[in-house]
Amino acid sequence: MTRMHAANIDDSPRLQKVRDFLRRNGGATTREISKACDVYAINSIVAELRANGFTVNCNPVKGQRGVYRYELIEENQMQLFGRI
Repeated sequence: MTRMHAANIDDSPRLQKVRDFLRRNGGATTREISKACDVYAINSIVAELRANGFTVNCNPVKGQRGVYRYELIEENQMQLFGRI
């Protein structure tokens, strides 16, 4: 099995754009992210964000088959819920 070669967020406007969009919107579906940020392969971008140390939750949207919502969990939120 080969390891993913994730971009460094400091050098990746693509990752920065998605991270900032999730921060501003409190989360978004795959389609919303793709449309707003003009990016594709959202699951891969999320994997790269995670490789850069970000916590991103992914949950199915109830009642919408195949639709997922991503939510960026910031460190201060994790402290509130005792995850740090």
